[in-house]
Formats: sequence, structure tokens, C-alpha cells
Amino acid sequence: YRCTGEDNHVMYSTPQLLAMGGKLNYFGIQIDEELVSGKSHSCVTFGTPRFSNEEVFKIDSVQLWGLIDVPNTKFLFNIDSD
Repeated sequence: YRCTGEDNHVMYSTPQLLAMGGKLNYFGIQIDEELVSGKSHSCVTFGTPRFSNEEVFKIDSVQLWGLIDVPNTKFLFNIDSD
């Protein structure tokens, strides 16, 4: 899904959750800190329906991607990404 331009609530995160779209407590999709459960609501940010039959769901598997600045990874995170 692409951003609709209705708002700029693309991504939100705290130490307790990772969320995309929607608004506080009504995110398009929200994943808890343990990556065990989530919530989903329809949202205007991406024009999406709720992604699950129920508001709260159990996560079977999750795939997360990140973009990093390889030259600075070791310096910032003490990780050698090469």
C-alpha cells in the first residue's frame, strides 16, 4: 500500500511497540516489543483495511528490514556489518 497523503503518520516506535499508519492506539498495524502479538485497524495513512480478523492477533512470524549506513555501523553500534 502507498501513502494516501491524508496524514503523515507513516511510522511510530517506542521501546514497547513498532507501528505503521493510523494514529495513537489505532495504528494500521502495531507489533509489541516481544514480537509476539499485534493489533490492526483500518487506516487512512495507507488506505488499508484491518489486516486481521480480530483487532488483536498472535504473530506467527515476522520479517523486519532496516537500512543502515555501512561505513558508520561499526562506529555507531559496535557491529561489523561487512
